[in-house]
Amino acid sequence: MVDISSAPLLALLLFLLSQTHILPATSAGGNETDILSLLQLKSTLIDPLGALSSWNQTLHFCQWQGVTCNNETEQRVTQIDLKLNRLSGSISPHIGNLSFLTHLILNNNTISGEIPPEIGRLTRLQQLVLVQNSISGTIPPNLSACSNLTMLRVGNNGLSGEIPTQLCNLMNLQLLSIHFNNFTGNFPSCFGNVSSLQAISAARNQFVGGIPESLARLSNLNVISFGANRFSGQFPLQFFNSSSIQIISIIENQLTGALPLGLGFTLPNLVHLNVAYNNFTGRIPESISNATNLQVLELGYNNFHGGVPSLAKLNRIQLLGLISNNLGSGGEGDDLFFLHTLTNSTMLQVVNVGMNNFSGVLPHSISNYSATFVRLSLRLTPMITGTIPAGLDRLVNLEQLDFNGNSLSGNLPVELGRIPKFMTLQVQNNNLSGTIPSNIGNSTKLLTVWLQGNQLEGEIPSSFGQSKDMTLLNLADNNLSGGIPPEILDLQELSFVLDLSGNRLSGRIPEEVGNLVNLGQLDLSNNMLSGSIPSSIGGCVRLETINLTGNLFQGSIPSSFRALRGLEVLDLSRNNLSGTLPDFLQEFTSLVTLNLSYNNFQGALSMQGVFGNSTTTLVMGNNELCGGMPEFGLPKCSVESSKKGGLSTVVKIIISVVSCLLGLAALLSFLYFWFLRKKTKDPEAASLFTGNTLLGPTYNNLLHATDGFSSANLLGAGSYGSVYKGIIAIEDNNKMFVAVKVLNLQHSRAVKSFVAECEVLKNIRHRNLVKLLTVCSGIDFQGNDFKALVYDFMVNGSLEEWLHPRLPDEQATGKTKVELSLLQRLNIAIDVGTALDYLHNESGVPVVHCDLKPSNILLDVNMVGHIGDFGLAKFLPQVELNTPANSMTSSSIGVRGTVGYSAPEYGMGSEVSTHGDVYSYGILLLEMFTGRRPTDEAFKDGLNLHNFSAAALADKATEIVDPTVLLERQDDSSSSRSSDDHSKNETQKVSTEAVVSIIQVGVECSNEMPRERMSISDAATKLTAVRDKLIHIQPATAAGGNETDRLALLQLKSALIDPLGALSSWNQTLHFCQWQGVTCNNETEQRVTQLNLELNQLSGSISPHVGNLSFLTHLVLNNNTISGEIPPEIGRLRRLQDLVLAQNSISGTIPANLSACSNLTMLRVGYNGLTGEIPIELCNLMNLQLLSIHFNNLTGKFPPCFGNLSSLQAISAPRNEFFGGIPESLAWSRSLRIVSFGANRFSGPFPLQFFNSSSIQAISVMDNKLTEGNHLEGEIPPSFGKCQDLSALSLGENELSGEIPVEILNLPALGLVFNLSWNRLSGRIPDEVGNLVNLGELDLSNNMLSGSIPSNLGKCVRLETLNLMGNLLQGPVPSSLRELKGLEILDLSRNNLSGEVPDFLQEFTSLVTLNLSYNHFQGPLSTQGVFRNATKALVMGNNELCGGMPEFGLPKCSVESSRKGGLSTIVKIIISVVSCLLGLIALLSFLYFRFLRKKTKDPEAASPFTGNTLLGTTYHNLLQATDEFSSANLLGAGSYGSVYKGLIAIDDNNKMFVAVKVLNLQHARAFKSFVAECEVLKNIRHRNLVKLLTVCSGIDFQGNDFKALVYEFMVNGSLEEWLHPGLLEEHETGRREELSVLQRLNIAIDVGTALDYLHNDSGVPVVHCDLKPSNILLDVNMVGHICDFGLAKFLPQVALSSPATSSSVGVRGTVGYSAPGKKAFASFRFFLILYLFTTCLIWNYGNLQSTGWGVMYRPVEMCTATVFCCWRCS
Repeated sequence: MVDISSAPLLALLLFLLSQTHILPATSAGGNETDILSLLQLKSTLIDPLGALSSWNQTLHFCQWQGVTCNNETEQRVTQIDLKLNRLSGSISPHIGNLSFLTHLILNNNTISGEIPPEIGRLTRLQQLVLVQNSISGTIPPNLSACSNLTMLRVGNNGLSGEIPTQLCNLMNLQLLSIHFNNFTGNFPSCFGNVSSLQAISAARNQFVGGIPESLARLSNLNVISFGANRFSGQFPLQFFNSSSIQIISIIENQLTGALPLGLGFTLPNLVHLNVAYNNFTGRIPESISNATNLQVLELGYNNFHGGVPSLAKLNRIQLLGLISNNLGSGGEGDDLFFLHTLTNSTMLQVVNVGMNNFSGVLPHSISNYSATFVRLSLRLTPMITGTIPAGLDRLVNLEQLDFNGNSLSGNLPVELGRIPKFMTLQVQNNNLSGTIPSNIGNSTKLLTVWLQGNQLEGEIPSSFGQSKDMTLLNLADNNLSGGIPPEILDLQELSFVLDLSGNRLSGRIPEEVGNLVNLGQLDLSNNMLSGSIPSSIGGCVRLETINLTGNLFQGSIPSSFRALRGLEVLDLSRNNLSGTLPDFLQEFTSLVTLNLSYNNFQGALSMQGVFGNSTTTLVMGNNELCGGMPEFGLPKCSVESSKKGGLSTVVKIIISVVSCLLGLAALLSFLYFWFLRKKTKDPEAASLFTGNTLLGPTYNNLLHATDGFSSANLLGAGSYGSVYKGIIAIEDNNKMFVAVKVLNLQHSRAVKSFVAECEVLKNIRHRNLVKLLTVCSGIDFQGNDFKALVYDFMVNGSLEEWLHPRLPDEQATGKTKVELSLLQRLNIAIDVGTALDYLHNESGVPVVHCDLKPSNILLDVNMVGHIGDFGLAKFLPQVELNTPANSMTSSSIGVRGTVGYSAPEYGMGSEVSTHGDVYSYGILLLEMFTGRRPTDEAFKDGLNLHNFSAAALADKATEIVDPTVLLERQDDSSSSRSSDDHSKNETQKVSTEAVVSIIQVGVECSNEMPRERMSISDAATKLTAVRDKLIHIQPATAAGGNETDRLALLQLKSALIDPLGALSSWNQTLHFCQWQGVTCNNETEQRVTQLNLELNQLSGSISPHVGNLSFLTHLVLNNNTISGEIPPEIGRLRRLQDLVLAQNSISGTIPANLSACSNLTMLRVGYNGLTGEIPIELCNLMNLQLLSIHFNNLTGKFPPCFGNLSSLQAISAPRNEFFGGIPESLAWSRSLRIVSFGANRFSGPFPLQFFNSSSIQAISVMDNKLTEGNHLEGEIPPSFGKCQDLSALSLGENELSGEIPVEILNLPALGLVFNLSWNRLSGRIPDEVGNLVNLGELDLSNNMLSGSIPSNLGKCVRLETLNLMGNLLQGPVPSSLRELKGLEILDLSRNNLSGEVPDFLQEFTSLVTLNLSYNHFQGPLSTQGVFRNATKALVMGNNELCGGMPEFGLPKCSVESSRKGGLSTIVKIIISVVSCLLGLIALLSFLYFRFLRKKTKDPEAASPFTGNTLLGTTYHNLLQATDEFSSANLLGAGSYGSVYKGLIAIDDNNKMFVAVKVLNLQHARAFKSFVAECEVLKNIRHRNLVKLLTVCSGIDFQGNDFKALVYEFMVNGSLEEWLHPGLLEEHETGRREELSVLQRLNIAIDVGTALDYLHNDSGVPVVHCDLKPSNILLDVNMVGHICDFGLAKFLPQVALSSPATSSSVGVRGTVGYSAPGKKAFASFRFFLILYLFTTCLIWNYGNLQSTGWGVMYRPVEMCTATVFCCWRCS
């Protein structure tokens, strides 16, 4: 299935719409042909950066950007160079008309589509460069007609198919670059005839067969790169005889062969030789040393044997890789002389030669290597002896020494403490002795130290405490003595392991151990430590392992341990601990091992929690313990309470029932009287901001908040009221500042202002609008009406105060506000313009503010502008939306606004319009940048601010600008330390141009004629462009420290596209540490440590400058659409801990140098387009805990070396192209919990060692080829029972046999899925299945299980799915299954079950599917509950069943005699008591509802649409509005209710038509539908969603529940009626006019826009779940609106990154429109809604019913493109 989001779909529809304006091409010749071809190319490209903006008729096309013409008179196009412009779209086939073209360069864009075959007509073409795009399809064979072609570069695309052999006719071809594509087949051998060919780059494809021998005959060939393909066979030896060869790279293939003896003589120019990961054999030729130009020699992971010759002549060698071969003599000689010969290389950086058979003494000459040397690895080569050489401090760039698993002896050299950049020391498992150098901590950059498994002695050096960045210290299994130095316990970054076990340490554990707050594993076992366990350990809240076994500790377990709730292993065994065992241990749900054995604990042992599992807990050797589980073998505790005779069964039942009766009656009485008191109570201390809604405060609240409306808190006053500063309580005893606007109700228009402001601000939300928190409408203490509005408090006051500060205030306070800079003014102007654009165009119903002026622009703490005071605001009615955009939409409200800012047409009696706001905005702009008010005394005699500014635009713009603005720019320029005169002039020039552009926008917005004014969206766009130019010319300061960070962030911003404005704060108005998503450290240098920009819809690429953020620890960019590759520069971020790039569109490979990020704990790059193999260098990330690479295109074998990462906890790698076996080495990791390798190409047996790993919680290897194609056989291993944390086990669709092991059924954590379906299992279902009390899905279908269904299944109360179909089960359905009330799927079909169908099944309201078919059930079938729905229940094949719904087709039941008999005494008693109980409840309920009815009078004349909220209307209102729900007003009916047309009062004497949906509460799901629709529509607003006006929830005149929803009325009905009008309607009214192509496309775009909003822009994503033509309504303008949200669902955040996330609500939607995936998994994912949407599209365009066929008669091109789009979605 193709997962496509709604946003690209919408983009395609808009593109289709644009095609309606394409002009037919005319025949032309000469340069007219060229210009038309260029324009056609422009029309098919999408240009986000405006690179093609010059491609218009204002310039000659030879002057267009990227276009070069010849110098002849005809001026024909010879070159097109548009690289690095982020272009997308496709290449127009008209490109083939540019007959003089020699160079076509379009690299490094995101162009898609195919390579047009018309390029083959360009016979003069020399260079075709399309590298780094998204081009697909094949290479056109007719490119061979481009006979002059010298360079063909199409690498890094998505091309596929075979290479056309016709390309071998390109006899002038010099470079063939086709790497990183998906080419298949054999590489054409005919390229050996292209004598001019110099380089072939074909890495990372899918080529098979052998590498053609003919290529070796090319005398000019310099480069051959065939890495990461599937070539096999012998590598042609002729390549080694070609003296021109410089680079041979054939890494990661299946090639065989050997290196010829004369290699160094025949390839004198060889620079790079990489044959790693193949099957080469033989020896390394001694002549290799004669290849003196060699820089890279990589022969790793082959089968080379013998010795390594001298490399003395390789003076330029940089990398030597010989890892994992069979090199060396295996103990018979000194094999390491070649290491000594490398001392002649002046450029050496890396030597990686471990995992071979080398023997001999480690040469000390390695300390004489080049100063450029970084890394030496001889790991896992046990026959290397000798000592670690002295003098290593001469290697000033050395970062890593890896001697793990050698046989080195002697001391650690003191020089290790003098290496300035030393980071990793791995010398574990050797024979080192002596002491650890006391200065070792002087290498302050040390990150990890591995010294375990040696014979080191003496004390632990306290200098380790100087290595402040250390994350791991392992000194285990040595002979160290003394105490634990407190200094190492102050290492705040020590987060992984502190292991000092297996030594002779003594003394107490220092209290400073509590400083290790980030530590994950503490192991001090098997020492001689004494004293008590320090309570400060309780501060190490991230500990997962504590091992203190084998010491001399005394006392009790500290109570502070209760804070360590993440513990998985706690081992306190073999000490002298005493006391009782703490109860809190039984609450530690994460514990896998609890070992308390061989201590002196006493008292009773609990049987709860971890103590209920004898395999997890060990307590032997504590002689004074008693009780506990029988498996512990402890004696019973002596003191037990005696038990005396009890009451009879009857009395017990009576007491129980009566107690329940009295308790319930008391509770209901309490609630009733509490409700009465609450009605009149005014809790002053109550928070006004509790829960999910803003509670209306009282007059008393606001009186206290403003200190009695004190004048000291007065912020301002106007004709309609006054604004006060207040402080008010919120949740958790916190308080917040607010602004309280108290209305002056003496003013005649104050109430209307109050209502207007409430109406506007309740419906709109925007970051640049002042937020209305709550309102107060009541009376004051004198009984007078009181109305107030409570807003967010804006710290920096109004823009008016900044533009025109009042002198008396300054003198009084002694302070003056800082002048606003040019950039600050511009940012505020953009904030206001963005908010107006939202109000006019994006808020659903357009809103006109009507009073825009500086005093109504408020500034928050970050100087961000917010529009306030909506007292004069006006909604534009729907009828005005018909008015053309260039005419004046109006309202007969009279003059609105403030003199000077109000539009001139208002003064002439014209009506309110959005153009009026634009005028006010233009005046505001001019005032902000000229510093002059529109009411300035200078403006008289026809002169106003607009005319004044317009007159100065030509050449005097700078003269009218506020002097402080340009003065500030000059100051900035002059103060820049790095600027010269030229840069100063350039800065001043750009600043002046910016001011002129801003004044120009202000003038165009304030034109006198409304239709001549600029649109607000264009104004905001232009001002944003001006700001971008200003930012780019900011004078640079010294490039170091935090200035480096600032510049790096700005470079990152420039590489990203930011549609939501997440980076809008990234400018000079704020310090960069305050920019959104940026976190700095607390030190004085303020360096960037975290960058979090997730979920911001960012696109573009990641700038390589991010590698300059040297203090960065967290880089989080997930859930965007970023493309490009992962910059290798990230490898420079040595402090990086979390790299999160998941859910983007990143391509390329994972950079190998990420291995330098040695602190990396989390690498998340899933859901991208990454390719290639996983670099084995990543196995050096010794701190890595999570490797998440799922849903990519990674290939090759999964590196087994990841088994060496002891810290690794989870590997998530499904949905890639890995092959080979799953490495057995991964099962060795003690920390590994999750292994997910599903949907790859793994083969061979699955390593059984995984089943012995007690840490494993989840294993997923589905959809592979393990054991001959997922045909696992044999019995299920009982060892699964050791995986105590296993939460899901799915072994379905294999050939497993035998019985179900009882051990699996004792796994307490098995809570998600237990699936053994489609195997050959036999025997009974064990009774232990009842232990799976947390299980959600049990599937044992299609096996050969027999016996009866265990009654213990009734204990699995959380089951949602139970599937036992296709077995040999017998007997009745157990009555215990009545407890499984949460079941959604119950499938018992195709068994031998018998007896009657249990009545309790009809009570299972959650059931979506009940399948009882093909059994032997008998008796009458109920017609209640699930049995009323023939689509949910299946009963066929039960020949003795009768009755039921007619749809089941069962025979009628025969008349049977009634059954006599009496009830038992106990039953009679219960019935009597319960009857009394129900009577009392009914009485209390009657009193309660009677009170409610009295409380809510039914004022007939009251409008349900008054005040500041949508008041719930009454049943009586709706009865009158719909003419008593008359059938004449019936619009439609469905299973959940009916919809009526109604006429209802709004304000004053006006009325409006509405649609009233009355719920049918007899339907089981109608109430849920009502709740769902209210929940969704109260939180979202969009112009293409039907608006919910109000709701009614009450009772009708008969006392029945009544619920209804009131919507805006849609005149043109539903899309269903237009696509498929009924015959009756046609007969009575005449057939409706057919929808045109453009109308259909507009409706489709409306629906797509609404879906995009629901999925991506509404906060929490919403899934509609029932999209179909009848749920798309059309207003008077034929605009589409989505309605009926009764099945809608909010999608939880975790589902955004989990495509398999499911919901247990069953199938949703309508047959034919519901996505196929719903039937299987009930998965609420966006692609399901897109499936529905595209089904509607197919229906729309083709008149195609989803359950039938119509006639497709629309224009061919439009339908073809649209249907293709729909096919991609569905």
